[in-house]
Amino acid sequence: MEVQQSMSLHTLMQQQSRKLVPLFIQMLSSVPMLILGRVLFGPAVTAGQSTNIGYNVALSNCTIGDSCVIHNGACVGQDGFGFFVDEHGDMVKKPQTLKAVIEDRVEIGANTCVDRGSWRDTTIGSHIKIDNLVQVCLAANSCVTKNVIEPGDSGGFPAIPIHEWRRQVASHSWIMK
Repeated sequence: MEVQQSMSLHTLMQQQSRKLVPLFIQMLSSVPMLILGRVLFGPAVTAGQSTNIGYNVALSNCTIGDSCVIHNGACVGQDGFGFFVDEHGDMVKKPQTLKAVIEDRVEIGANTCVDRGSWRDTTIGSHIKIDNLVQVCLAANSCVTKNVIEPGDSGGFPAIPIHEWRRQVASHSWIMK
């Protein structure tokens, strides 16, 4: 099936969402992109050339680079789990209004979630491989500057294991008193 320039990928996928056979879409270039059945394309999605998207993937508010593989069940660009305490002490949902950026030659494992950002884009750099069942989100004011090898949560700038970051914050608060 050839995509006309006037038809958005989102519109095309809405029309094709009930088909369960693999769908080859000729993007606006000469290199095809493989999209398997039941992929949910939300708003503001762009995908690069030679990108393979598996079954039951949900994409919204994201940019996906060239030659990426997104395995079955992955969610990219969804609203994250961000809250803050307001002046009345109530927990308030923090809006996650930015996007997720997946650079070139990235592989995202099955059922992995890459949340969009609330204060800056969540970016997965080129050549990164993410295993199955991984949750990728950034704590406020965190910055990952190198590969994260150990499983677990990270925080701070640069990002370090969350238990170390919490000790640093507690020590800093104690010293400042």
